[in-house]
Amino acid sequence: MSQAILEISGLTRRFGALRAVDGVDLRIEDGAITGLIGPNGAGKSTLFGVIAGEYVPSQGEIHFAERRISGLTPDRIFRAGLARTFQIPRPFPQMTVLENVMLVPLAQSGERFWNNWFRASAVRAEEGRLRDRAMEVLGFTALAAKAADLAGVLSGGQQKLLELARVMMVDPRLILLDEPAAGVNPSLLESLIDKIVALNARGVGFLIVEHNMDMVMAICRTVVVMAQGASSAKARPKPCRTISASSTPISAMSQGHSRRERQDPHREPSVRRLCARAPHRP
Repeated sequence: MSQAILEISGLTRRFGALRAVDGVDLRIEDGAITGLIGPNGAGKSTLFGVIAGEYVPSQGEIHFAERRISGLTPDRIFRAGLARTFQIPRPFPQMTVLENVMLVPLAQSGERFWNNWFRASAVRAEEGRLRDRAMEVLGFTALAAKAADLAGVLSGGQQKLLELARVMMVDPRLILLDEPAAGVNPSLLESLIDKIVALNARGVGFLIVEHNMDMVMAICRTVVVMAQGASSAKARPKPCRTISASSTPISAMSQGHSRRERQDPHREPSVRRLCARAPHRP
């Protein structure tokens, strides 16, 4: 059995009488891409919030890289190497794409008031290194041409790529992605999936909440199902599958291809194979 990067035991989060997360046990293998699926209201995003420190758990424990992180603040969890993105991207809209990425690293020397006067050369040197690193990351995420644009004018798909670029600035070991395919057009979705697979090949793990079942089945090593706040099942998808760039809802998960494709096998849907790139392992 592979070493776990994230281990959750008996995790519960209550909001009054409501148990949004109810006794979840979860083990995420180091360097794996794991899918987390379930209907709306199942508690998936709340689980992400508890893991990332947005909510304090009512009960249970979370261990990341063999360190207990349950109850820690988000910045301390972020420093430990666990990062998250959001279902609705949250860039600083009046800052440029480059500035959004450069501000991510913590404890920058320019954040200290007096350093800008008494250590100005050190601040400039650090900003130069951060700018180079940010442009490298933007190049990887195909956003280098947008570096000088305001983040608020990016499309939804480009903002999802910007979210990924921002977390890459700290070289995380595990990234929590909350519905990365939502609202993304097919061409940008393909680019986003390519970046996830490429980062995973570098050793970065992912826990992905997603309703696009084609995407989940193509790139996830393990899939966990949540319902009514609890993790109810865990399985390994088949190692190869043809996927559509359009979203397949969870309600249609057991139906395979869409009804339209079954009725007209000669139509040309937006279909591509990720099998050659998908990080499936035995």
